[in-house]
Amino acid sequence: MNELIKLEFVEGEARVSHDLIAKGMGVDAKNVRQLIDAHCEDFESFGVVSFETTAVSEEKLKQNPDAKPRKIYYLNEQQATLAMTYMRNSEQARMFKMALVRAFYAMKSKLEGGSGGFGEAFELLANSQKQLAEGFSIMAGSLKSLSDGQMQIIELISQLQSNTPVRYEGRIERLGISESQKQKFVCLNPELHDNPEEREMFTVNVVEILKRYPSGLFQGMLLSKSDYPSSARTRRWLQDGIGEFWNMELRPGRGYLYFI
Repeated sequence: MNELIKLEFVEGEARVSHDLIAKGMGVDAKNVRQLIDAHCEDFESFGVVSFETTAVSEEKLKQNPDAKPRKIYYLNEQQATLAMTYMRNSEQARMFKMALVRAFYAMKSKLEGGSGGFGEAFELLANSQKQLAEGFSIMAGSLKSLSDGQMQIIELISQLQSNTPVRYEGRIERLGISESQKQKFVCLNPELHDNPEEREMFTVNVVEILKRYPSGLFQGMLLSKSDYPSSARTRRWLQDGIGEFWNMELRPGRGYLYFI
C-alpha cells in the first residue's frame, strides 16, 4: 500500500489527488470527484480546493471523439481525511487510510527535520518570537513611569500585537498623533484592517492586468505586476475573487494560474 502514496507539494502544502484516493479506497475516481462537487462547501472550510483540468490528447480523441478534459482535485490533509470519512469503509480502505496518514506525517517530519533548510528556518523563527516576547516584557516593566496618554498608546499597540480587533478611530486623534505617525501606527498590524475601498481597487487592478494576458498569469507574477505587494491579505483577496471576477487552476509543479 505504501507505494501508492505520492503527495504533491503545492504552494507550500502537501496535497493528494482524488485519483489516488479513489485507487487506494478501491472506488471509481468519478465517484470521488462527484462527492467533492456535492459537498464543495464542506471541503472549502478546510482551505482552497485546488484542482487542474487535464487536456485531451489527440490519440485519445481519435479513440473517442467525445472525450472531454478531466478535472483532478488535489486535497490537503484535512480535506483528504474528510473525503474518506464520507466513503464506506473496507479492509482495503482501512489500510489505505493508515498509509495516507503515514505519508502526510512523513512529509511534515521531513520539512520540520531540516530538509532544504526548513528546520533551521523554523528554529530561527522560534528564537525571534522569543526575543520579541522578551522585548515586550521589558517594555511592560517601564509602564509605571508613563503618562496617561502614553499608557493609551501602549494599550492600543498591545491589542494590535495580540490580534485583538481594535476600534482606533477617534482614540488616536485624541492623543494628538500627527497624520504621518498615525499611518505608521495603523500599519503595525495591517492584516486586521481590511479596507473595502482598497480591496475594490485591488480587484479592478487585477482584472485590468488579466485582460492584458489572455493566457493567464501565475500568482507570483500577477501580484508583481499589480500595484499591491504579495501578502497574506492580497493572496486572500485573490482567492475570494475566484469564480466572481476571475478563474484559477492549479498547475502541478508551477502553482496557481489566474485567468479571465
